[in-house]
Amino acid sequence: VKDYEPTVEVGEETALRIYETLYHLGKHASLANALRRFLEQNPSSSLKPKTQLRLAKILFDHREYYQSLAELDKIIEGFPNLTITNDAYIEKARVYQIIGETREMKNSLQKILTNENAHDYYSYAANELGIIYLKESQYDSALTYYRLLLDFEKYREQAMLEIARIYDVLEQNKASETMIEKLISEYPTSIFLFDAYVLKSKAYKNRGDYAGAGDILKELVKKIGSNPEI
Repeated sequence: VKDYEPTVEVGEETALRIYETLYHLGKHASLANALRRFLEQNPSSSLKPKTQLRLAKILFDHREYYQSLAELDKIIEGFPNLTITNDAYIEKARVYQIIGETREMKNSLQKILTNENAHDYYSYAANELGIIYLKESQYDSALTYYRLLLDFEKYREQAMLEIARIYDVLEQNKASETMIEKLISEYPTSIFLFDAYVLKSKAYKNRGDYAGAGDILKELVKKIGSNPEI
């Protein structure tokens, strides 16, 4: 390839492919070893962070969790301003989840939310944190992250339902009902509509309006009749 004077990018990509080919030819004991060798021989390659992330994922798949964490830390420490660093934090959270380090898992996800260059990752991190805190019954913290998700269309619908559920657990019936009304109004064909109506009916029961609660369930039955997918 060098005889054709390739660009630096093409040269680096070709070098990486050579190490991969050598692995398939049995010259390296594993793909992980081949990638490590590439990184050792090409310490300044623009493919370094991408290859380190790939190596970390391979190590994860082989249950070599602490070695995976070590590779991820190299990305975070060496390339703090690159977008791929956010992927490294997500992978760290995944490793910590597997090994039962919930505190470290939360720390990794929170790092994303404090990174000015991670906006595209905010919703994912906030959703994961909301799930974690909800499982831990830390409702105030869960609310904080689900409220953040109201600004992201991909998660807004489910965030509304989770917020309403939390208010219900906290016996803040009016707040729960208000959020449910908003969900039903904004998403009349929501996949969460069944849960929303049941929760709304419960809110009516909690304030002693049993007739109203029954009417809500009757309305739900009518909707299910015309929309069996609910």
